[in-house]
Amino acid sequence: MYITFYTAGKLGLQLKNKAQPKDISFNEKEIQKKVDKFRYELNQELLSILSKEREKEDQREFSIARTPNLFERNKLESQYEKEREEASARIYQFNQ
Repeated sequence: MYITFYTAGKLGLQLKNKAQPKDISFNEKEIQKKVDKFRYELNQELLSILSKEREKEDQREFSIARTPNLFERNKLESQYEKEREEASARIYQFNQ
């Protein structure tokens, strides 16, 4: 298995002698273990972000439901729509 300098750095691997990536091979089990750990950490971070956004959405829905004034409710809906778009963009960017 071959790996680039950039990928090796992301996985915490050290490349020796500044050799060309095509000349370097690592133990596949070591690489797979590091990749799995990296993916796990990213998934945990994404789950945390999604959990926080779910809490915020619950608060938004509660706030809207408790607002009797139609004008104020529409104002909140507009504000919350912007917040949802920003959250969606953050989540999308995280996944890139």
